[in-house]
Amino acid sequence: MPIVRILDVRDIERYRARFIYYIFDSFKNTLYMDTYTIKDAEDKYGDLLLHASHKKAIVCGAIEDNELIGFIWAYKYPFRDDHSRLYISILHIDEEYRSMNIGSQLLFEIEAYARQEKIHAIYLHAEAFNTGALRFYQRNGYEFERIQMVKKELKGVGDL
Repeated sequence: MPIVRILDVRDIERYRARFIYYIFDSFKNTLYMDTYTIKDAEDKYGDLLLHASHKKAIVCGAIEDNELIGFIWAYKYPFRDDHSRLYISILHIDEEYRSMNIGSQLLFEIEAYARQEKIHAIYLHAEAFNTGALRFYQRNGYEFERIQMVKKELKGVGDL
């Protein structure tokens, strides 16, 4: 059974290659998958490391046999008048370890941190077509709050 715990900067640096791979892999289930590159994942890892080193983010990892098999990254994210909320940037579990309750354990760790910090709510975004992720979050007590809609390829645009 993996150990789930808050990671410090040394851990994040130690597992650099895994973080970059998982960040890149997490974009498979987004609309950006065709344009997202390893360089983008490396840049996102740099953001994660920078925010963690300045204590502006919390990163929890699932570790088994000294290998990172999943992680969650969250940070405080004020929105309008609400300054007591946490935003989950990425939650990703290695494909081999999915459906083993590891994602729920990582969410539990983030939620414990939020309670300790007196944060009243946790927010995240998931792609509408990623029904597996939507079911996972709902099973863990997350609810739909807003729905973003888009109309693409407007007729007449670019025909000038």
